[in-house]
Amino acid sequence: MAELNFSNRPRQGPLAQVDPVVIDQIIVAAECLEMRRQGYSYAQISERTGLKSPQIAQIIQQSLQNMLEADGEDVKRLELQRLDEIFKNAYARATTGNFSLAAVDACMRIMERRAKLLGLDAPVRTINEHNLNLLSDDELDAKLAQLSGDIIDVPSTMVRSVPEREAGAAQGAGGEAAEEG
Repeated sequence: MAELNFSNRPRQGPLAQVDPVVIDQIIVAAECLEMRRQGYSYAQISERTGLKSPQIAQIIQQSLQNMLEADGEDVKRLELQRLDEIFKNAYARATTGNFSLAAVDACMRIMERRAKLLGLDAPVRTINEHNLNLLSDDELDAKLAQLSGDIIDVPSTMVRSVPEREAGAAQGAGGEAAEEG
């Protein structure tokens, strides 16, 4: 197929003042990007446009760079469109009479990726064990009380300070029964 040429198209409105070569470049870039979004290889895009693969790669990379610079949301929308298209096919295979566990798995992975892109998953709270080794006993007790309070509502009467625990341990070691509060 010959290289795309849109210079002969009638132009109206604000584009009437733009150089036809620039318009051709924009249209070719948009079509290359759309074909790539649909999963076409550079070789397939080359066959359809008459452009060489390195030129197509450069056009697509520059287009994506422009999108990132203009608005990162455009890239997210592009990825979401891809995921939606893939999901339609996988969901149809997962819910029809041709039930497939692979299709269900694909749907789940697509849904996970989509949720991650949209920020729907709650962040996971983690503790760096190495930092806990650097804490004093008082700081460690305070951190434990804070985390316990975040997970379940612990009455303050159940949380004892370090001196109370040490006193209880000393009483237990001396043969006296330690009182439980």
